[in-house]
Amino acid sequence: MAQAAAAFSVLLPSPERLDAPKVARALSRFLNVPIHDAAARARRSCGIVAEGLSEEQAKDLAKRLEEEALGGWVLRDDALATVPAPNAIKSLELASAGFRPALDGAPHELIPSKAIRLVAAAVVDRALVLDIVLEAPLRRLRVNAERFDFRCLGGRMNYDARNNLRELARSLCSLSPAAIQGRGTSSLLADKRGEPVSYDALDDLDREERWLLTIA
Repeated sequence: MAQAAAAFSVLLPSPERLDAPKVARALSRFLNVPIHDAAARARRSCGIVAEGLSEEQAKDLAKRLEEEALGGWVLRDDALATVPAPNAIKSLELASAGFRPALDGAPHELIPSKAIRLVAAAVVDRALVLDIVLEAPLRRLRVNAERFDFRCLGGRMNYDARNNLRELARSLCSLSPAAIQGRGTSSLLADKRGEPVSYDALDDLDREERWLLTIA
């Protein structure tokens, strides 16, 4: 039986290159569709512009992205980072060396700060969420701000879910300064009045996390 041909993905090389209008123009030419048809796909690409392409197609799309001064990485699909299904947590304890999430209603062992790989805040369908991706072993914890007990913040806790999520994200990023920050985390921490980036669906947040972990 003949071996199936490898599939390829095209990624933007850095968060600074995440420019949806330019990605849309490149996709419009690559797919030969009107720009407005490519715009929604570009917005939801979240750094992974396309997956499941032939190598020839992937190189063609990367060329279109180069024409927009974005650049495009061509990788085999199986070289992309993965993220596990999230494990919802409703509380945690912050410590100087890491944090203890409450899993299944019971305190977990201390997770060292160096295990925090990525912190990604987002608004999805009006819900405020925060993903914490851990390594060794690879795990993903998810905070839903409306269902989370923020008493771990101590005197920084208030009655606003957005500000509480900001303080939690700040604490986690302070524990692990080398952790990758998702776009939503960066925007949340940069503006005291702002909110995380809004995503159409959780799949889009997953895609961005896979992208950031791959290019890091």
